[in-house]
Amino acid sequence: MGVHLFKFLATVVAFLAAMQASLAAEYPPIPEPGQAFIAPNATEAVLLDGVYVDGRLVVVGQHGIVLISDDEGRSWTQKQSGTRAALTGVYFHDRSTGWVVGHDAIILRTRDGGESWEQVNFDPDDQRPLFDVWFDDATSGFAIGAYGLLLATTDGGSNWESRELIPQPWPDLASVDSAGSDADEFDFEDDQFYDFHLNNIVESPTGDLYIAAEAGNFFRSGDGGSTWYSMPTIYEGSFFSVLPLQAENLVLMGLRGNMFASTNGGEAFRRIDTPVTVLLNDGAVLADGTILIGGMAGALLESNDAGSTFQLRQQTDRKAISVLLPVSDAIIVVGEAGVKRRTLEQLQQGGAS
Repeated sequence: MGVHLFKFLATVVAFLAAMQASLAAEYPPIPEPGQAFIAPNATEAVLLDGVYVDGRLVVVGQHGIVLISDDEGRSWTQKQSGTRAALTGVYFHDRSTGWVVGHDAIILRTRDGGESWEQVNFDPDDQRPLFDVWFDDATSGFAIGAYGLLLATTDGGSNWESRELIPQPWPDLASVDSAGSDADEFDFEDDQFYDFHLNNIVESPTGDLYIAAEAGNFFRSGDGGSTWYSMPTIYEGSFFSVLPLQAENLVLMGLRGNMFASTNGGEAFRRIDTPVTVLLNDGAVLADGTILIGGMAGALLESNDAGSTFQLRQQTDRKAISVLLPVSDAIIVVGEAGVKRRTLEQLQQGGAS
């Protein structure tokens, strides 16, 4: 995402340590392991990921919190997750079927839209948290996490198999792009196991899979995850999220305001100048084509030219933004401040309600 605690932060370990103190004062004692944690103000807890599918919002976070909204974020209901582990990633195949991942390699599955959850994986002895999850259909999927943790399932998540990510060099690494990527910088040996953190996995409009990873690594698969290619190195910092745009266009987000764009699925990148030096966590595309990127310290970047340039829309609360979820007439902002429903105009003015 020392151990990376959450999908959207590799450097958030210090942030979470500080948050633990405030949460301990704000919330009652955490229940025994295996019990769900029902927070009195769950919508204001530290929340880490979310999805919007077929009119339903599902948001997850600290202490096993799962929140559901069927009115585009106007009201929320907390559901029993059956765990107090931090939940870091969520993916829904459709309105009914979804999966959540988190600390202790926990994986939860729902078949009723998040109303109830069953634990299908748990491995606290491994000490590698999971950060993200993705499914191709209702049966085949991947969960990724710290130190190269890659789990695969072909039965809807009932059983998970550990796999090694052994990246291959992209067939054409001959070019040097404007961001400074160079084929000679590819340093994975044949059959070398990759053990850096895997932070984010997404599918592109063309059906390729992308993984944003630690140490400036970006992986691509064109065969559903059977084979992975390491794309040209573009910088040495970690990537935390990849935002697919149209066709093979994408944006990669990383540390210290580093952001890169590609028009060919990662074969070459250009650096995007940003007005911030904070970690960038996630992005979203609105119906009108506006691109929003959220990061630490309330940083919100807006682009109205397909990602060529970005303007800073600093949020006044200066709270970390983990996920941005566009709905019909608003944006659901998920992060350190919990979950908020804001219009684009409100976000442009600093996020005040």
